[in-house]
Amino acid sequence: MHVFMAMEFLRSLACSLVPSSQATIILLAFMATLTHQSSPVRIPGSNSTFAGDGIALLSFKSLLSDPGDALSSWSNRTLHFCNWYGVTCGSHRHPERVTALELDSLNLRGSISPSVANLTFLKRLHLAGNYLNGFIPPEIGHLSRLQDLDLSHNALQGQIPASLSQCSDLRNISLEANYNLIGEIPDALFSLPKLSWLNLGTNNFSGCIPAGIGRSPSLTAVMLSNNSLTGTMPPSLGNLSTLTYLLLSQNSLTGPIPASLGNCSKLISLYLRMNRLEGEIPESLSYITSLKYFDLSYNKLSGMVPSPLYNLSSLVYLSLASNHFIGMLPPNIGHTLPRLRYLCVMDNQLEGPIPPSLSNASNLQLLDLSLNKFSGLVPSNLGRLQNLSQLTLGYNRLEARNASDWSFLTSLTNCTNLKWLDLSSNPLAGNFPRSIANLSRQLERLLLADLQMSGQIPREIENLKGLQKLDLSYNLLSGNIPGTIGELHNLVQLTFSGNKFSGPIPASLGNLTQLEELRLGRNNLQGNIPKYFINYMYLNMLDLSYNQLSGTIPSEVLSISSLTKVLDLSHNSLAGSIPSDVRKLNLLIWLDISENKLSGRIPSALGDCVTLNYLFMEGNFFEGDIPLQLSNLKSIQW
Repeated sequence: MHVFMAMEFLRSLACSLVPSSQATIILLAFMATLTHQSSPVRIPGSNSTFAGDGIALLSFKSLLSDPGDALSSWSNRTLHFCNWYGVTCGSHRHPERVTALELDSLNLRGSISPSVANLTFLKRLHLAGNYLNGFIPPEIGHLSRLQDLDLSHNALQGQIPASLSQCSDLRNISLEANYNLIGEIPDALFSLPKLSWLNLGTNNFSGCIPAGIGRSPSLTAVMLSNNSLTGTMPPSLGNLSTLTYLLLSQNSLTGPIPASLGNCSKLISLYLRMNRLEGEIPESLSYITSLKYFDLSYNKLSGMVPSPLYNLSSLVYLSLASNHFIGMLPPNIGHTLPRLRYLCVMDNQLEGPIPPSLSNASNLQLLDLSLNKFSGLVPSNLGRLQNLSQLTLGYNRLEARNASDWSFLTSLTNCTNLKWLDLSSNPLAGNFPRSIANLSRQLERLLLADLQMSGQIPREIENLKGLQKLDLSYNLLSGNIPGTIGELHNLVQLTFSGNKFSGPIPASLGNLTQLEELRLGRNNLQGNIPKYFINYMYLNMLDLSYNQLSGTIPSEVLSISSLTKVLDLSHNSLAGSIPSDVRKLNLLIWLDISENKLSGRIPSALGDCVTLNYLFMEGNFFEGDIPLQLSNLKSIQW
């Protein structure tokens, strides 16, 4: 500006005092002087030159630490700043003005320098995936050409500067996963005429969603999940006719879902999970024919699911879990929702039969109907779901009275991708189906607890080599625990409690070295407690209670350093004294050795188990004084 004014002043002065030809000579000479004086700064000892943008970049770098040396080129004094890593300059009219600064995922630390605002031609500022802290400099509001701002996945704090609303060309704002950004979402952001993408998820923003959000006609994505937002969903959301993604999950939003959302005819993803929304699902949402991903789980919604919603053939993902919905699944659901990959309606009050038509939804990967009131037989054609990886039907009223009622299990052997099968807490009676041993070799979780199964576990269960969690608790199973269980080397949790198993604990269980939890309580097991338990490097829970085990407590069991949760040996016939190795259980929370035949003195070493919250020793034959060292157990719950 000063150069321009000086030129104009000299032009007028020269024209008034000298002939035009001489004035031209004077003006050219002055311009040459100005050009020389305003040329880029030359760094001593270098042939490289820097204009204002180069200086701004160096100032920006001065507040950063760069442990990975990602910005090493910025120290090369022979390299023009337009060639520095992450820097893009313009072309044609402004070839030496920085238009993009893209330094994503470079392990940079430090704060964002206000000098970035001197890059006045900047259109893209990408600093995502670093460890930047401090505040977002309000000077960014001076970047009138800025279109794309991505500061996500850092450690920035404070509020969104109000000045950001002055970046009139801004289209994309992503501040996701900074965790410590706070305050209300500025209403002024929604006055940005070109704003298309707003991602503020996984922070600590509070207050209401501004009603002014409806003023942004270009918005295609609003992502505000995992914050502390309160209040109701503004009906003005329905004004966003180009909206494609609306993600408001994991907040504290209340009230009803506005029916006006049905006007967002281009919605693909609508995630409202884990809020406190109430009322019924607006039927208007059933007519968004582009909707693919719809999640209302973990709210307080109620009533019947609108029947047209089950006709929304575009749906790929539908979760209505943990609400208060009533009614039945329509008989033709598998025909009207053929594209479904994920259907979760767990923890509602749905009833009636499981529709056999679900087998027509051939893309289905997850089917979770648990914690409802579904009744009748499990459809025998579910084996047609070749892509099924998780089937969860637990805690319903599903029935089986004879072998033919269990035919669905034979069908499920065709589901070669099945990893999770949960039938727990249903009145499924009859002998343990041998077809279970023919289920997918990829099966990781088999949960058959609290049924009415009887008979013995087939030896062929060893075929399920991928099992990590096996729960057969609280059935009517009997006989010996088959030694082939020891072939399931990937087991992490093994639960056989509450059956009628007899005989010794198989020696082959010593091969299960990945076990974290072993529950064999409430059976009729006999013999000694195996010493091989010391091989369990990860075991944190061991329950052998309510059996007929005898002999002494092996010191090896008390030497399992990983035991941190529970050691329950109660209600057996264990004799002898408590080994002093009990002091090694210095991270244990629960120890129960009650109702046995233990004798001798209570070891003072027990006082070293300072993390104990629960200690049960009654019903034995201990003698002598209670050791003073037990006063160290400050956490005991009385």
